[in-house]
Amino acid sequence: MAGQLKRFTDEQIERAGRVDVVEYARSQGIGIKKSGLWYKAQNMGGLYFHRGANTWHWETQDTGGKGAISLCMKLENKTWVEAVKTLLGEDMEPIRHSQDWKPEPEPPREFHLPDKNDTYRHVFAYLTKTRGIDSGILKEMVDKGYVYENTQKSCVFVGRDKEGIAKHASVRSTNTYGKAFKQDVPGSQKAFSFSISGTSRTLNVLEAPIDVLSYMSLQKIYGKEIKDSYVALGGVASKALEQFLEDHKDIEKIRVCTDNDPYLNPVWGAEENLKEKIMHIEKVNKAKEMDDSVLFRTYSDYSRFIARNEEVSVKYVAFTKDQLIMSDEGTYTVEIDGEQEYILYESMGDYDKGIGKKILGRDLYNEHFFKLPAGERAARSIYEKYGNEYKVTRHRPTHKDFNEDLVAYRVQERSQDKKEIREQSSVEQQEKITKEQQEPDQPDVQQRQEKVPEDFSIKGSCEILVLCDDKEDIQAYRDISVRNYKAEFNMDYEPDEYYLAYRDTGQVQAVVENNPDIKKLWICTGRTAEGIQRANDIIKAFGHKMECYREKPKLCRFTEDLAEMNRLEPVLEQTLGNISQMETAVGMEM
Repeated sequence: MAGQLKRFTDEQIERAGRVDVVEYARSQGIGIKKSGLWYKAQNMGGLYFHRGANTWHWETQDTGGKGAISLCMKLENKTWVEAVKTLLGEDMEPIRHSQDWKPEPEPPREFHLPDKNDTYRHVFAYLTKTRGIDSGILKEMVDKGYVYENTQKSCVFVGRDKEGIAKHASVRSTNTYGKAFKQDVPGSQKAFSFSISGTSRTLNVLEAPIDVLSYMSLQKIYGKEIKDSYVALGGVASKALEQFLEDHKDIEKIRVCTDNDPYLNPVWGAEENLKEKIMHIEKVNKAKEMDDSVLFRTYSDYSRFIARNEEVSVKYVAFTKDQLIMSDEGTYTVEIDGEQEYILYESMGDYDKGIGKKILGRDLYNEHFFKLPAGERAARSIYEKYGNEYKVTRHRPTHKDFNEDLVAYRVQERSQDKKEIREQSSVEQQEKITKEQQEPDQPDVQQRQEKVPEDFSIKGSCEILVLCDDKEDIQAYRDISVRNYKAEFNMDYEPDEYYLAYRDTGQVQAVVENNPDIKKLWICTGRTAEGIQRANDIIKAFGHKMECYREKPKLCRFTEDLAEMNRLEPVLEQTLGNISQMETAVGMEM
């Protein structure tokens, strides 16, 4: 190799890493609140700091690190080189730990379940209507204490040990639009993630609690008795699976039902980031010579190497199915010589220690080096670890995950349901027309006049404002909601939402301003052209500042739905019975 010129000394890198993470975050304008031994960033979605250990963890983004370098890279979207330069600045001296400072080990966080709400309505509405979960299965989970609603109106999924003691809880907001809030409750033990013990010897492994409930719902739809066991990994790590198998020695079969993620660019994760990363390589790399025999797997290791050794370059590779992308003074795409021998360093640490793997170019194309999607990596890891002891099978969802499979089924179900209703309505409409033709014409001028919606509203006591076309639709919507709730959960329900007969967005704005507790809009206008336009106007006016849900009637208006409900309940019951026996293209292994 050519002579080396270090951009940063080891002492400079160590100094940059000694900047206090809490004070650095404050220097970026982030509000910090002390919480026991921890510090929490305000309005940052679960960003925590431990000053003693000088570490940080961002729960909603499932990332974290040690020291201020990684935090600077995350908060300011900087490269490792740029972050080190920033933290070496004189303005960082007042918040830098002394040279003899030693980090403390992070203390365990105390676990407490979030406070329960006095209702389950938001959780039931979100999981059954938006996510398509079977109401009977959900009610059973609620009764057993696996699922509840917290005071923030979010879903809480509880993980328990074999004695039934809560050890883990994950929270998921119930909003349909906008960014969802997700996090594990502080102090949760990942080994006791959401799981359900069954009576069979089969364990179904999924990634999230909603995936578990979706899989159970699909099994019920296809007539399978719900007697298996289920565990949600809370991602793709296997701690929860290990603990479940340790506690349940009777398991013989593991069915891996992790996500069917798309195969993305192996290094960057998304094709649209490719050009941006390549441009950055061109900017960073100042190499004059190229050592054709040295390869690095990751961009971060490549970047660190360039930062330390400005006059020496190596090839930075990203594996794809038919080529390798590299960089020298510029960036180009080249076919690797299958017979040439290369030295591949898996990490910068391996390079520093001189630990490299000699490999022929043709072997770089081996699937072992491709970055498999997370769900496939988890499945492969489980098979390699448990395949000799258990019968391990893979059940891959048709869509991304089994909740998407379930939602697709519900869409088909509703479409078939509406078709049956319309066919019945068509028969009744034809009978009505025949009857009118046999009677003398009696034109009703008043009936033909365009109906102007009158101002009508109902005061509520929760954060939801329901918008309908007129007073009659509001009353019909309320009646349908009460009856459906009673039928599904055998529980009485007293509507507590705000209701408004929609006229224009100015009218809605006035109601929202006069009632600051309103945080969500449920848009229940009809399927007519006017109703659709009203919904679009509302979303355009309020979608950027409030959560907006769209709930359409099955027919044109909720008054028509109510009338059909009253007249056709026997037909609907028969239709739903037929639908439950329909075969679909999901291809579920039972």
